[in-house]
Amino acid sequence: MVVHKRLSISRRISSLAADDIYDLVERAMEYAFEGKYLLNFYALLQGKKALKREADEFLNSSTADELHQLIEEFMLAANEAVAKQIKNKMRPSLFRVHESPDADKLFDFRQLVLSYGLEIGDPSAPNELQKLLKSIQGRMEEHVIKVGLLRSMKRASYSAEPLGHYGLSKTNYTHFTSPIRRYADLIVHRVLAAITGSVPSSTPKFDELQQTANHISGTERTSSSAEMESQKLKLIEFLWNEKKGSKDDSPASHPAIIHE
Repeated sequence: MVVHKRLSISRRISSLAADDIYDLVERAMEYAFEGKYLLNFYALLQGKKALKREADEFLNSSTADELHQLIEEFMLAANEAVAKQIKNKMRPSLFRVHESPDADKLFDFRQLVLSYGLEIGDPSAPNELQKLLKSIQGRMEEHVIKVGLLRSMKRASYSAEPLGHYGLSKTNYTHFTSPIRRYADLIVHRVLAAITGSVPSSTPKFDELQQTANHISGTERTSSSAEMESQKLKLIEFLWNEKKGSKDDSPASHPAIIHE
């Protein structure tokens, strides 16, 4: 695969073959410091025309959130491309799945959104949810809406079956690359290496992979619960220390949104 310096690619990354992916990542790194080329590629992933701003302007004016989102788009695209290629090759592997939520819970979530005077269409459409999340960024009710959305959703998990990812609105998705290295990533890397022939080897069968998927999904839930409990503990510790450091008995006040 030849990647021209201007990255004038006519296909979305999700259509790339598996053996193109490593080459793409390697070449993208070569241009990582040439912002306008990377930015053009980012625009391609978004299905838009290349953004008009030059690299210097972008890098100087963009916030950390924008830069983080740029990298996030590359990661999502790579995960989608690898999942699609593995599924097309009919090779047993691990997929990151997120099933559609229950209708009743979505109805309750929609009522929550409307109670804050916000607009929302059909919440069963993932694109509608993405639109809502963008519209509430930076608003006081952002946290409440996000918590309500999480409660209405089924928990994402791992599976040997490619069931798609509702939250990301993707038919094919796996954990091929991520900010942290997971065991699922390692399995997917092994499967992809076997498909491309870069490391000829046997990979686990479907039944074994499903057992692995169930196990690591369970450990992920345990880890998530431990994380939430530690956050609660630190919050209590913070409030207690604040109370001890107060010169009078009046309790400290903090801005908050109270919801049921």
